[in-house]
Amino acid sequence: MMGSKLEGMLELELVTGDGKVSSKYESDILRAGVLLMKEGKPIWIRSRTSENFGIPREAEESMAAQCLGAAQKTVPDGFSVHSMTCYFLLAGDNQIPLEYSVQRVRDGKSFVTRTVVANQNGNSICTSTLSFSRPGSAGEEPLRHASTAPSGILPPPDINVDAMCISLRAPQTSPVGIEGKGGSPEQKRIRSWIRAPAKILNAGSQNEVHQMILGFLSDWIFLPGVPLAHGLWKFPDAILSNTTSSPLDGSDIGMMATLSHTIIIHEPLLIRADEWMLFEIETPWSGEGRGV
Repeated sequence: MMGSKLEGMLELELVTGDGKVSSKYESDILRAGVLLMKEGKPIWIRSRTSENFGIPREAEESMAAQCLGAAQKTVPDGFSVHSMTCYFLLAGDNQIPLEYSVQRVRDGKSFVTRTVVANQNGNSICTSTLSFSRPGSAGEEPLRHASTAPSGILPPPDINVDAMCISLRAPQTSPVGIEGKGGSPEQKRIRSWIRAPAKILNAGSQNEVHQMILGFLSDWIFLPGVPLAHGLWKFPDAILSNTTSSPLDGSDIGMMATLSHTIIIHEPLLIRADEWMLFEIETPWSGEGRGV
């Protein structure tokens, strides 16, 4: 048995207006567990605390982050995740421990590949394939280009969020608006700022922690993209983290769940999940009870 290299690095803080730390928390969503060697395979047991009791369903965004965290524990130093795809097979129960088994698919000089399976009660409920790259492996002068960010959209003021409104299972969100609001669903662009629920303590240069939290945040806003584009849900209520009622209330949608989720990370070493990030949602297709 060996200690997790991320253990203790996911403490969060809330800061009052005078800059003093008012409270400290340890987030169970991404809390590092213990790496066990079981039958020769690395198994990560997700931690359980009283924080997550009473929430019966294991959220897909939590499992995505935990799959990444499990894979990170088996990757050599100097490698960072650049892509991952998760398939959510069954709904989980967060009052029952999850086991994450990691398969070492490939260990190369420039790229490392892992497959992670989340098991609960003997059933596989999530699978994920992740690829890690070593920065600088592309050579001294790699080709570079990138899309530009939307102009004129500034991050919200860095004000303190009322501690009564903050949930350690929910990020801070600041909805921007819907571009092309009068157009068809595929023409709309839904934008919102998002960041971790509070400042990440002791993370420092531990990029893995920020990457895990980005994995959690990435599915938070995208799931309601299709009903928002069709005008079935109200904007911004559907993506506000402190909304007291479910956006399903009063709609014709009985339930929603993520079937698969792919994350491509361009600059993994630059991620700061506790700083404002602009998320833009577009949905090119929906039908047959599914949406992209």
